[in-house]
Amino acid sequence: MKEKNNILTQIYHYADKWQIRSLLLIISTTIIISIIIFVQFLINDLIEKEQKLIQVSALIYRDIAKSVSEDNGETEKLFELLEQVNRNISFPLISTNEDNQPNYPYEKNSLNIEFESNMSSEDKGKYMRGLVEQMSHSYEPITVNDSDGNVLMKIYYTNSTIVDILKIFPLIVILSVGGLILLSYVIFNDIRKNQESMVWVGMSKEAAHQMGTPLSSLLAWIEILKLQEDEEVNETVTEMEKDVVRLNIIANRFAKIGSTPELQRVDIGELIDNAKIYFQRRLPHLGKRINIKGNYNEKSYKAYLNPELFTWVLENLIKNAAEAIEKSNGEITIDVYRMGSKLEILVKDNGKGMSKQVRKSVFSPGYTTKKRGWGLGLSLSRRIIEQYHKGKIFIKDSQPSIGTTFQIDLPTRIEYYG
Repeated sequence: MKEKNNILTQIYHYADKWQIRSLLLIISTTIIISIIIFVQFLINDLIEKEQKLIQVSALIYRDIAKSVSEDNGETEKLFELLEQVNRNISFPLISTNEDNQPNYPYEKNSLNIEFESNMSSEDKGKYMRGLVEQMSHSYEPITVNDSDGNVLMKIYYTNSTIVDILKIFPLIVILSVGGLILLSYVIFNDIRKNQESMVWVGMSKEAAHQMGTPLSSLLAWIEILKLQEDEEVNETVTEMEKDVVRLNIIANRFAKIGSTPELQRVDIGELIDNAKIYFQRRLPHLGKRINIKGNYNEKSYKAYLNPELFTWVLENLIKNAAEAIEKSNGEITIDVYRMGSKLEILVKDNGKGMSKQVRKSVFSPGYTTKKRGWGLGLSLSRRIIEQYHKGKIFIKDSQPSIGTTFQIDLPTRIEYYG
């Protein structure tokens, strides 16, 4: 039943995310495929029209040659017709002889070829031969023969500029649509995170507000009870006061969520010691013998932190580590290291460890593997470390039946004093 609830929790948590991703993928794929099909249709249509023009031009050249040989008086009309056809040709075209050498003069035997003004006749010839070589890789030349089958000329051609542009257009569309989809997803994800953040902030502040009134009353009643001269009552009152103070600390922590916390220069070792002392008094009630140790007191590591919020994170990690330990000889190790421009805090246990599936979801709000729990501890811890202290918190290592290591990275403003 517990496993089933965890599966359902993950399904509900990721359903919307995958639905959005799938929808964006379907929309983008449909747009891209539609544009590619349409552009390919345009390209094929343009190429077909260009080839028809070149074929008409070749036929006119053949008829001009025939008219000149027969001297039938149609030559002038055919030249006028050729000129009209050439006006509609927007693609590069070069006429050559039978040996594929460009016909001279080059300007009159080519269309849509640009020459530099300072080019000599020899340079133009070399340039034209290079173009003929390139065009031969695009299409087979159109051969113009006379009535006896002799080759009058060959016409080399290639695609117009617009066809070349259309050929790379699908790539531009893919990049543009992909970029748009990525931007949309980032914006949507950011909006959703902001909405989640507002919900957490509202819940935290409301919890702090609701706890405030009864805590004030309890503190007042404790002060009244202190006036009693009964030793047994006073011992009970002392313990009650400790618990109320603890509840007040928790309320203050919730109140700080969503506000800009005040950072103080504190010794991280002292914060770890306080968390360690707190748990050492309470761990025996769990029926476990757990030793908390580490190297955090070997040197002084001072940092600008919010003590209440950072202690909250430490307590969450220690509490999770303690609950994960099923052995009678449990051990939690807290180490602090200076690593270049960052400070590393490692919280390691020898508990039951986590599977890869659990590791992926452990920081997600509402996710828990416990029978009792809200699944908020690690989610709030990440918010405290990443948003308020500009650091990182993640699972460095976890192996089933061996244990788990959480790592906190704090930025370079952490100062080290040896």
